[in-house]
Amino acid sequence: MIERRFWGSWRRLGLLAALVFVAGASQSLSEPPNATSASTISYVGRLAALKSSNTSTTANVAVPRAVSGAHALLIAAMLNGAASGVVSARDPAGNVYTVDRDQADGSGNRLVVLSALNVKPLASGAAITVTFPTAAASYLTVDEFAGVAALDGTASASGTAKAFNSGAATTSQPGDLLFGAEGQSAAGGSSWSSGWTPLTSLAGSARRLSPAFEIAGAAGPYSAAGTASGTWMAALAAYTAAPPPEAPPSAALTVKPSSGLPPLTVTADASASTDVDATPIATYTFDFGDGSAVVGPQAGATATHTYPNTGTFNVTVTVTDSGGLVSTASASVTVSADAPPVAKLTVTPSSGAAPLAVTADASASTDTDATKIATYSFDFGDGSAPVGPQSGATATHTYSNTGTFTATVTVTDSAGLTSTASSTVTVSFTSSPSISVFAGYYDTHHDDSHLQPKPDPWSGSAGVVFVGKPDSSSGGWDTSAVMIANRGSATLSGVTVTVDIGSNHYARWGTQSIPVGQSLILTQTAFENFDGSDTNTAGCYGCDPTLCTTAVLTTIPVVHVTVNGVTTNYSDSRQILNTQGADKAGCPDTGGTRNDESENWQQLG
Repeated sequence: MIERRFWGSWRRLGLLAALVFVAGASQSLSEPPNATSASTISYVGRLAALKSSNTSTTANVAVPRAVSGAHALLIAAMLNGAASGVVSARDPAGNVYTVDRDQADGSGNRLVVLSALNVKPLASGAAITVTFPTAAASYLTVDEFAGVAALDGTASASGTAKAFNSGAATTSQPGDLLFGAEGQSAAGGSSWSSGWTPLTSLAGSARRLSPAFEIAGAAGPYSAAGTASGTWMAALAAYTAAPPPEAPPSAALTVKPSSGLPPLTVTADASASTDVDATPIATYTFDFGDGSAVVGPQAGATATHTYPNTGTFNVTVTVTDSGGLVSTASASVTVSADAPPVAKLTVTPSSGAAPLAVTADASASTDTDATKIATYSFDFGDGSAPVGPQSGATATHTYSNTGTFTATVTVTDSAGLTSTASSTVTVSFTSSPSISVFAGYYDTHHDDSHLQPKPDPWSGSAGVVFVGKPDSSSGGWDTSAVMIANRGSATLSGVTVTVDIGSNHYARWGTQSIPVGQSLILTQTAFENFDGSDTNTAGCYGCDPTLCTTAVLTTIPVVHVTVNGVTTNYSDSRQILNTQGADKAGCPDTGGTRNDESENWQQLG
């Protein structure tokens, strides 16, 4: 009769021990304190079993499955009728079986443990033949293990007490697997003490064979105990575990700094690499990924390198252990050209009545590379002196005049690169005087052709405060003109007006008052001393007529009106005061005649 049972795998570091027990008094398996039971040995399973009551000098145990190479086969054999002589085993693969422990009970019974270590593969269907010196009845079990190296120690005993004990076998290192077989000449039951894993037993009417195994958690003496019926025999054999397979090291790498400007010097550090087995790390080799020569192999875990050029580079370390196994790890380095900062600006408040105090804030400006922001310079756009350069990101300013102003910040990094950002501020009158501002042009010098409407009202018109002089006592005008109409309910006092046309600044008229419902008209105060037409290149008398199309200026005149110390700026976007950027007396060219340059009043604001 053949009986099989397959068991789950047992994986731990250390040694394998085989134990064989016979019936006796109960005794616990004792392990040293803090035993971990780690081993590289695993139990593959029951390969085969045979129970024969017929006497014979051989027993053929059929193998129902293939056996992997390098495994171990442990045979427990209980014999009746072969009290002495050599017991042996063989198989078709030619594996060598040795008797590791042989125990008799003095009554014609015998318990033998055989092993074949590091076996050659055995095919399914093969037979293991066990040979006895004389004909005997036999009970046989064959168990397969992986990771067994060599025999480490044995012990055996026999007795008739109800408690059995194999005697002590001393293991040389942790991880031994204790494999045991208990044989008794009675059909009664038996049991293993705590800590053992019983394997499938064989029982007949008058005999019983019970194997078991356990992993030893520490080096030292071990014995196994349990209960039995009748006369018992026990044998113990310990086998060391095969060393764990050599593993490669585990490489780890950091590179600092991981980014920067060229030339960038970095340090590659592989000191966090590990190798926990018997072949420690021997060398480190560094490749900095830019085509430069590798550094190493060397015993040191760090290396430095300087990148002269920009780019993103992959740094690799190759870690090699003393067994020649390798592992790699990588990290990237980015070397970039310096970029200018990114300027950002807010001005708070962005509008209000004059005088308006504001705070310009450029603290949201950024520079993400190695050359950080160094200074901030603020220009508030009203002709006041710039603030900075300074390290602070904010500046304050008070606008005294009305108008819309552009505040600008210039942000400079430590490498001298700059960036600007702007924000507009609108400043209004504290209590807005109700005025309207107009621009016009009055020309009587060139009225021989192409007559144009004259500004109306003018000098002598009702409701006009007129400041200006004709060319002579007989009259004549060639002048730009500004008119300010008082739309309010009270006289406007302390009114001053200036005009800028490009680089030409006109401040001819002093301080004026404008009664309710009247208008102030400002013109030339001497011969052509407020002639915006003559600020242009194109159209002058005797000039090249093609300049009327090639040299027209886009200068926007600005009228500055100050009332009680508060100035409002008005842009003449239609260029009335400078006759659309050309001397219109000669543009367009009319073939020898001059054109009337007059422009009727156009409201600026």
